[in-house]
Amino acid sequence: MIDKRILILTDFDGTITKKDVGVALVKNFGPKDWENYEKKWIQREMSSKYVLTFYYESMFQSTQSTRKFIDFIDKNIEIDKNFYDFYNYCRRNKFEIYIISDGMSFYIDFILHKYKLDGIPYFSNLYIDNGDSIKIEFPYYNSKCGMCGNCKTNHLDKLLDKNTYVVYIGDGYSDRCISEKVDLVFAKNDLEKYCIENNINYIKYNDFLDVFRVIKSKFN
Repeated sequence: MIDKRILILTDFDGTITKKDVGVALVKNFGPKDWENYEKKWIQREMSSKYVLTFYYESMFQSTQSTRKFIDFIDKNIEIDKNFYDFYNYCRRNKFEIYIISDGMSFYIDFILHKYKLDGIPYFSNLYIDNGDSIKIEFPYYNSKCGMCGNCKTNHLDKLLDKNTYVVYIGDGYSDRCISEKVDLVFAKNDLEKYCIENNINYIKYNDFLDVFRVIKSKFN
């Protein structure tokens, strides 16, 4: 048993959701050369702030665009159903849980509401539909680093205190920096590769059932 405040931070796309929502949208509605931009971000040649702005401005073509995106998400995106048990366990045990995403607010809002998970606080980039145009904002951008639209490490620093044990759950490139600064990392896919390459201790997971089992055994 760990006698500390427990802070759970989790990615959203491809972690809580089964698919990466942003990638699914760009594959279906984005510019033909979207993969070139994705590669440049992965290789740290472009920031996700630049890439995401380019994607969504390219995809938004009419007042019906956002509705079209939501309809697609509603039909094609599901959450990991094991997340419910994990989340309820955290609530019962008074573990603090936050979603930290380099994705967009409009689809996080929609998915959390759809699955009755509105109560989970989250930090993300902002997508503002003005009817005939959109505005993409990055309120949590860290200009000193400049790689991610939403700096996850900055959120960690603000939420942290000396008596906190931090768990991070992720799967992708925006999870790289924060994975080096927490007490326990759950990783899969590209985050797992990064942890291996950089000698970061982690626990491999496939879904939230794996995470739940480890957390329950560790904190009970």
